[in-house]
Amino acid sequence: MAKAYATCATTGCHHTISLFGRNQKDADCKAEWAEKQGFICTDCQAQQREAENAKAAEANQAQGLPELTGTPKQIAWSETLRADKIALLEKAQSGELSGMMLDAYWGSSHNAIALDDGHLTYVINQFKNQTAASWFIDNRETKIGVILKALFIKQPPAINTAIDAEMLNDIKAEATVRPESANSETVAEIGLNGNTITIAFPEKREDFRLLMRGNGFDWQTSAWRRTLTAFNGNPIDRMADIGHELLAHGFIIRIYDEATRLKAISGDFEAEQTRWIKAYTSGSEKGKVCIAWGRDEDYYKAAKRLPTAKYVKPHLSVDPVQYEQIRDFAAVNGFSITEAAQALLDAAQTAKENALVVSVAPKPKARKKASNKPEALTVPESVEVDNDLLD
Repeated sequence: MAKAYATCATTGCHHTISLFGRNQKDADCKAEWAEKQGFICTDCQAQQREAENAKAAEANQAQGLPELTGTPKQIAWSETLRADKIALLEKAQSGELSGMMLDAYWGSSHNAIALDDGHLTYVINQFKNQTAASWFIDNRETKIGVILKALFIKQPPAINTAIDAEMLNDIKAEATVRPESANSETVAEIGLNGNTITIAFPEKREDFRLLMRGNGFDWQTSAWRRTLTAFNGNPIDRMADIGHELLAHGFIIRIYDEATRLKAISGDFEAEQTRWIKAYTSGSEKGKVCIAWGRDEDYYKAAKRLPTAKYVKPHLSVDPVQYEQIRDFAAVNGFSITEAAQALLDAAQTAKENALVVSVAPKPKARKKASNKPEALTVPESVEVDNDLLD
């Protein structure tokens, strides 16, 4: 067993680094590498952890957080775990975490509470009021948004039915809209959680199910849900849109937001654009444009007439060099063009306009000069005649 010594970057003390089954040169290289990386001995690491835990405990106490219960070592570690989770929570609320970072530390939309959820303050208080050090240790690898959603599910805010029942009934009544001829007394309650529209309708009806499916909703966890993207337009318009359609089909709706409710009644909302010309940003079609349309529409034949159009399930791919035909197709058929796709079309147009234009006449090919004298025939000296041909 080879041994070498590395110097601690904090105190300058020497510590042995051992390697089993290796030579002294390997041990010396390991020690040298450890020193370059800022080697800190186990004693100094323990002191650093104690200092971090103590600092976290002071910060937690300054915020008025309750004291933790457990063994001294559990409490010391949990003070840091709690402080780290609160720091991530504050970064998420301030917008410092976004995109992939938000998913990595907060959680995705299907398993974490939304940052704009109306109950966020309630569950944050629940989190901060946890006192068991073991609870923070058990949840140390769990994303903060997932923790908050689990707390809400475990203990949702209570409603004081004795005091608020009458007020709650009044609120529900003013948010409810009945069509002239209702085909069911079950109310479809429409809400918005982040970028997901939810519709609670606790009655099994085939006509309602078909209506939901036709509008892009899926049944998830006791409600119909549709998660919107930037291509679907304003979420408020989409809420009003589905509310308007439900009323038109004889269903009672409930929307608590007054402005959205009025839009659903009047039909005064921006219609959803389902026809798009987008840009492929990855894969074999990267750099080309994608022609896409809604599930109840069919523009395949019209789009397939575009030069270079190719079927790439479930849409069509077209080379942006056909920018003139693509723009004409979009104008005639009511397609919108995304900024990324427009950039591809503009680049193709610029390339054409900047290209060198020349006029080239075909060069005549050299032809072999004809001769009036026939070529000499080669006649063999001896010619044999087949016996079958003899008279």
